[in-house]
Amino acid sequence: MKITLRSSLLVALALSAGCKEGGGVFSENSAGKYKTKLESGLAHFDTGNLADAQVDLTAAYDAAVKMNDDPKAAIALQNLASLALRQGKNAEAKTHAAAAAALLAKNPESDAFLTSAVNLQLAKASTHLGDFPTATDASDKALAGFEKAEQAKGELFDALLTKGMLQQAMGKQTEAQATYKKAIDVERSRRKVGDETHELAAAFTEMGRSAVDAGDLDAASQHFDRANKILKSLRMLNKEETSQSKPIESWVACNVAWLLHKKDQPIKLAGVFVDALKTFERLGRPGRETAFIHREYGRLLLENQKFPEAELQLKKSLELCHGFYGPNHPELAKTLEVYASLLDVTNRADEGAEHRAKAKSIMAALSQPAAKPPAAKPPAGDATKQQANAK
Repeated sequence: MKITLRSSLLVALALSAGCKEGGGVFSENSAGKYKTKLESGLAHFDTGNLADAQVDLTAAYDAAVKMNDDPKAAIALQNLASLALRQGKNAEAKTHAAAAAALLAKNPESDAFLTSAVNLQLAKASTHLGDFPTATDASDKALAGFEKAEQAKGELFDALLTKGMLQQAMGKQTEAQATYKKAIDVERSRRKVGDETHELAAAFTEMGRSAVDAGDLDAASQHFDRANKILKSLRMLNKEETSQSKPIESWVACNVAWLLHKKDQPIKLAGVFVDALKTFERLGRPGRETAFIHREYGRLLLENQKFPEAELQLKKSLELCHGFYGPNHPELAKTLEVYASLLDVTNRADEGAEHRAKAKSIMAALSQPAAKPPAAKPPAGDATKQQANAK
């Protein structure tokens, strides 16, 4: 599941950053607009009015550029990155986060928490896009920052979960398991003994997914079972909340179904995938979870020789993969492999060979030495704008 840093955590940082002295009426007007638009954008963000949040946060960023105020511009970019991540727009999120990181890097005294938050967003977006060198560098910086920060265990948990997902995507399952274990320890350290949380359930679920990828199905079963026990405990404490409204429960359920399918258990699993898809469709956030569910449901239909239905699910998974992930992400490769199998059995072997070759090319690239990520730069044109406004 996605555990994201709330953009409104940075409101205090934004509002406490005073306008520069000696800027005249123009700067005062820009400072007022920045404050107003940032507050409004964050309010829209938190109420789910994402289109208006985009407009207002962009206006806040433009006002910060007019003031030639890098810290304010970085805060606006950080929130724009958070907004893009929420919508599954990872390329846009990466651009905003990289630009914010570049602005913050210009000043050695930049706020450490903000810098860590920006690097965490850059790590998330880069992981989804398959830019693993950039993701690794940003993830390490985020972890280092949150480990030093006071009262940032929630953010540290998020950073560890992100790091585990990165290692899992890179095929480093031993490292991923160790990182997820650290995330669980951090989450437990900030709760009372015996307290259960959805964050814990999410971490155990990701441990289970990593174990499946490593071929350790018994360990995966234990991790998924632990996640289910946590969710059962939470349901008992919150009886007024229906389980169907919780995406984490649907995510755990379809991962258990995925495991049972791999174990060749004689259990009807189609309904689990269908219910999970309905849950995530209600959220309106297509991405990592829905791409996976469509693929595994399509695989199940393929094995049951329901070829038209399987093709519908696999094409939807491919569409989501192309929109959410980068062109060289292993999740895209996995979906291409399944779709190639469908093409083979429906007399389209030539097309199947093309898809399979692409999948093999993606996976082969993972074994190549990682290149050092390029230095982040502010968005094109910002330097020109700032120079013009400074005159």
